[in-house]
Amino acid sequence: MHHRVVNRRNPNLKVIAPNVWEILSLGWTNESLHDAQLKDPSIGPALAWLEAAKKPSWSGVESKPPMLRTLWTQFDSVAAE
Repeated sequence: MHHRVVNRRNPNLKVIAPNVWEILSLGWTNESLHDAQLKDPSIGPALAWLEAAKKPSWSGVESKPPMLRTLWTQFDSVAAE
């Protein structure tokens, strides 16, 4: 059995808070993540719809990638934070 040892005075951030460690080690910020999401062709348009609180017509989405079409169908249950 393998046990992780965490020094309570100087805990290993990677062990106790891996998400925070990843964000800090990669230099991500809320703004940089938001910008990257907006540039992603599969989710960027959906994020823009959510931020504008405006769902486009199906005719404007039907020829788009599958992920984007799926997000369109879930528009009413998806939230952006």
